[in-house]
Amino acid sequence: ISPPLKDVVHELEIQLTGRAHPEVFIFPEIYGFLQTAAFLFTLSFNKHRQVILRRFLFCWGTVYLYRSITITVTSVPIPGTHIICQPKWGEQFTYYAVFKKVFNIFIRFGMKMTNESAGNSTLTCGGYIFSGHTHANLTSLLFLYRYTPKKLFFNPIIYKIWKYGLGFLTTISIFCIIISREHYTV
Repeated sequence: ISPPLKDVVHELEIQLTGRAHPEVFIFPEIYGFLQTAAFLFTLSFNKHRQVILRRFLFCWGTVYLYRSITITVTSVPIPGTHIICQPKWGEQFTYYAVFKKVFNIFIRFGMKMTNESAGNSTLTCGGYIFSGHTHANLTSLLFLYRYTPKKLFFNPIIYKIWKYGLGFLTTISIFCIIISREHYTV
């Protein structure tokens, strides 16, 4: 296994704190899940919910298609030494096994915490340039900004606090993804 690539943020983190922080990766996972759930909840108050949901799923799917192409054509070393990747398929390759693995990832939303709670601590490695967690957080944030009815908030000041608070938490979430060494800074 080759060592991780040099990354400015990872090196700065080591200089400031003396170690990596893989434990902070739980925040982006919980926050991304809650943010997506909040978007789907606020979607129920919009009279054009089917059109908005169709747009959301189209954007989501398109970006994940680009992500799958990026994962296929790039090969970079694992960004942190704490990551344990699943072994390559080898002789146990069957279409059923691949379908089962894809289905399990889909059911668990590709999250590390749901994978570990199911007793599987190994990850499908490869998406270190194009973060699916960052994609989920940013897409949900942008759709929340665009489609949350302002009438849900009684005061425009509360709406602005909510809007800037979500932006701040999303920024913290992306920062946690990077300092946990689950992805490179790109």
